Amino acid sequence: MVHFVGAGPGACDLITVRGMNRIKEADVIIYAGSLVNPELLSYAKADCAIYNSAHMTLEDVVAVMREAEAAGKITVRLHTGDPSVYGAVREQMDLLDESGIAYDVCPGVSAVFGAAASLACEYTLPDVTQTLILTRAEGKTPVPEKENLRSLAAHRASLVLYLSSGLARKVRQELMIGGYAEDTPVAVVYKATWPEEKIIRTTLAKLPEDMEAAGITKTALIIVSPALGSIYEKSKLYDAAFTTEYRGATEIALPAGIRRVLLITCSVRGYATMQKLAKKLENISGAEIITKVKCEALPEVSMKETVKACVDEYFEQVDAIVFVTASGIAVRSVAEHLTHKSKDPAIVCMDECGKHVISLVSGHAGGANALTQMLADVMWATPVITTATDVEGQFSIDDCAREHNFVVTDWAKAKAISAEVLATGAKPVWIDEAEVSRKVEKDACEICKEQKSIGIDEGAIEVDGCGNSVDGCGNRVDGCGNRVDGCENEVDGCGNRVDGCEKRVDICENSIDVRRLQIGSYQVIVTPRDILPDEKTMQLIPRCIVAGVGCKKGTSADKIEHAVKDAFAKAGLRMEALCAVASIDLKKEEAGLQEFCVTRKVPFETYAAEELQAVPGTFSASGFVTGVTGVDNVCERSAVKFASEHEVNPDQRLLRKQVNDGELLLRKQVQDGVTVALAYLGVASGK
Repeated sequence: MVHFVGAGPGACDLITVRGMNRIKEADVIIYAGSLVNPELLSYAKADCAIYNSAHMTLEDVVAVMREAEAAGKITVRLHTGDPSVYGAVREQMDLLDESGIAYDVCPGVSAVFGAAASLACEYTLPDVTQTLILTRAEGKTPVPEKENLRSLAAHRASLVLYLSSGLARKVRQELMIGGYAEDTPVAVVYKATWPEEKIIRTTLAKLPEDMEAAGITKTALIIVSPALGSIYEKSKLYDAAFTTEYRGATEIALPAGIRRVLLITCSVRGYATMQKLAKKLENISGAEIITKVKCEALPEVSMKETVKACVDEYFEQVDAIVFVTASGIAVRSVAEHLTHKSKDPAIVCMDECGKHVISLVSGHAGGANALTQMLADVMWATPVITTATDVEGQFSIDDCAREHNFVVTDWAKAKAISAEVLATGAKPVWIDEAEVSRKVEKDACEICKEQKSIGIDEGAIEVDGCGNSVDGCGNRVDGCGNRVDGCENEVDGCGNRVDGCEKRVDICENSIDVRRLQIGSYQVIVTPRDILPDEKTMQLIPRCIVAGVGCKKGTSADKIEHAVKDAFAKAGLRMEALCAVASIDLKKEEAGLQEFCVTRKVPFETYAAEELQAVPGTFSASGFVTGVTGVDNVCERSAVKFASEHEVNPDQRLLRKQVNDGELLLRKQVQDGVTVALAYLGVASGK
């Protein structure tokens, strides 16, 4: 029996266990003395006959095999690497077949894989090359014409050259003519995995000179591959956004507040990186990705206008701009547009190779920091974020506001809070209900003292069933010390406020609670209600109020603005809390409504009459409206419809107490031909 055994690339412990056992069992070993590590022979028996095939011809080798077979001995033919790669085993097997001698093959680790281990490289990188070519340059042994280096170079794949160390100049010439760039990464590995292993990293242009300088002329692999560079895509196998047989995909999402993103570049390599990034982002739900390139070398896709002109056009239309350029280009392009972080879009810069992502403008409020981290994750790049709270790992009030879709009402106080956090390390603490109640009582006492000090005796301050302080005149005082109802306003028996003109305002009894956050010496109040914080209190307004709107045809945006503002004022709510506008589909193209929503930067959604009529609940019905639109009420039903179908931030959800299906915050109000109703997001469905 003859065993053809792969000896591996060189190191003795890289032979397979089976191969080692074959050597131990062998009576005769014929090894390729010029290529196989002689230390492998230490596994052989003491009486094993050992032959060095470097001094033998094919006929000599097979003669030894025949003689051993005739004597009933086991023969091992020990080849370097794996016998199947440049092993010259087929001719031996054919002669053994003629002699009727049985044989098998034990695979080994080829030098191509030993070299990859030494280089710690991967030959097949996604989006770079998925092909590995093993070949040799034509020397004394001819190579088929269709497989010459010039032809193979056209693929620009990973190319590993055996038996070509003495032909480096020819290799360079043929590969560069065939299609490899002169800066293509190249590695030369001399005697891979042997103790005397030597590695050269160079480029195709410098290959011959560097090999000559290192004195490498034989027993080396030449590896030419773009995969030896630093630019590549991560594998789909472990990509969080990729579904496999064993796990589902993790959905990639843009940071809160960012939906429309402009990607812009001005170089060939930058365009390739931008396209990869755009492909990563294209399937994000609700995202709109705009790509622009300005590059003379890419005439088919290059825009006519300059980068600066492009930024001028899109600056106020997008939530974020990602420059795949040098940072200087980004800075100069946006400089004249910058106003305040509460208004500026997120500005992020990525180098053209996709190695680094830098947050430049509006890091917290605009989400640039979060976007930088997200892009770095999907591109496997290094995020560069320089804001102090992020660097020190501290809480950021404006970042918290953006994440939860809150509006910051006082940026000076936000800055003061951040300064205190950085100076003291203060952590945010939510105040529980018991503490809130004590605060209400304390505020009530303080108000009473203030009234008495200026000669006003409005009676004892009491606390109603909802925990609200009520003075002797029936004026409610909230937990922040704010008198909600003025002296000339009263509350009727149904809980509806009546203004000084005795006009009834139909406010629903659904109260909206507040949440309080203590950060050092500051208290942050989260509520859509209209309050007057003191110098150590800041309000965050959750965007959580849906306005259902109906109007006459041709109603201007100004009239709609006034009507909606009036409705918010009557409900005691801040206009900044508006998160969406809803109406009937008959108003889908109403110019005034569209302009109002664009100005307010809120979505506008419409529904068919049948959809609105099917909304459960008690609404202010109108026969006239039914005759015109096919549904008895537009504004109330559309507000509840939108609120019931859209998710609400968990922190906003906690603001609502005692929710019942179909209830509104403010029923239909009419002003200048405009009807408005207000609903809290998620109220109707109990979300």
